[in-house]
Amino acid sequence: MERLSAVPSELLIEARGLSKRFCRDYRLSLLYGMRDVLGDLTQWPYAPEKLRRREFWALQDVSFSLRRGEALGIVGKNGSGKTTLLRILAGLINPTAGTFIRRGRIAPMLALGAGFNPVLTGRENIYVNMAVLGLTKDQIDARFDDVVRFSEIEESLDSAVQNYSSGMVARLGFACAVHTAPDVMLVDEVMAVGDWSFREKCQAKIQQMREEGTAFIIINHAPQLIVESCQSVLYLSEGKCLMEGDPKSVIRKYEEDTWMEWGRKSPAKQTQSKALDPLNQSPATLSCSWKGTAQPELIAGKSAQVTIEIQTAEILHQVTLMLRVEPSVQQQQLPWRMAKSGPTQAASVFIATSHEDGLRIPILPAGRSQITVHVDPLGLTAGHYRSLVWVYSHSEDHESTIVALGTEYFEVSSSDALDGSNYFQPRRWEGPI
Repeated sequence: MERLSAVPSELLIEARGLSKRFCRDYRLSLLYGMRDVLGDLTQWPYAPEKLRRREFWALQDVSFSLRRGEALGIVGKNGSGKTTLLRILAGLINPTAGTFIRRGRIAPMLALGAGFNPVLTGRENIYVNMAVLGLTKDQIDARFDDVVRFSEIEESLDSAVQNYSSGMVARLGFACAVHTAPDVMLVDEVMAVGDWSFREKCQAKIQQMREEGTAFIIINHAPQLIVESCQSVLYLSEGKCLMEGDPKSVIRKYEEDTWMEWGRKSPAKQTQSKALDPLNQSPATLSCSWKGTAQPELIAGKSAQVTIEIQTAEILHQVTLMLRVEPSVQQQQLPWRMAKSGPTQAASVFIATSHEDGLRIPILPAGRSQITVHVDPLGLTAGHYRSLVWVYSHSEDHESTIVALGTEYFEVSSSDALDGSNYFQPRRWEGPI
């Protein structure tokens, strides 16, 4: 494994074939560790490509590169290997196989404030934490006031950290990390820091750092955040990279897999959803596109339409479509929540179902079908949005199956007169009389 530091280069991280295995049995893991150490000393290490009893691959053959100023998103369900990958890049654990090159200073934000000593004051922890991240005392002195000002803990600076709230600890940890002037930041589910105004300040700081050349690797379960923040995305599943590339395409695949898997596992009393064949997650494919009726772009208060195309290899009976629209993360001020009908999701600004709106589809023939939703006028105001479309097929015993899911990201523009509004309200003026 090659590790380079403090070398000026546009390429900051290059990983090739990274793999990591763990053992599910604690005692066996200690025995295997001793054997591995002896193998390294005697130049007869255990074959890195093989698994021993009770071992499993937490990460397997993952490759990517990261350049200065770029942001790479990593998505996948819990246990897919995301945090393991970041721990390898941070130097906390060694890979079982593969190589990676690191250039410049790396600041891991895997658990904000995790390294703070609770009996030390905030002032003392700033020096300890930033020293661990590689800064000298003179460098910390030069940044100290900025860290305190950014974390907004001036009044509690000389109190023991054990008396801080969890939000204060997280804010101080974030402030320490971003003021180390790193070349690469590893961010693992720590974007929801403090209250709404502080999160806005964090987002602005991250954008500033990217413009100054800092690269980011971001793990987050908020899909819109990944789409808005990253140039490319890795989709991990069971330690393997299923897809890499354009954020919208990768997130769309990740979301479709997540919802279809939930449809297979969801209890019948919640959704009455039949289990689908794991090898064929959906008997249909779906695409969704938004556009204005009189013009290509979407304008608040003007007419719009949503075109839904379904490609199915078999006849579907009693079909219902559900359309949901969510605002982007930057527009989203409502808290994320656990919905009763599915995985964690943001509050929707628009929901419509074909059945409730009077469209009955008793039979959807095999092949390609197109369904259009006319929205007149469009009530969404300027901003970025995500739409999700579900296709359900109902059987004679009243059970339903999710047969397809499609996601689409789109932008709405509006006139200056609508700036600041949360929605477009149709209206008619009269007078003067």
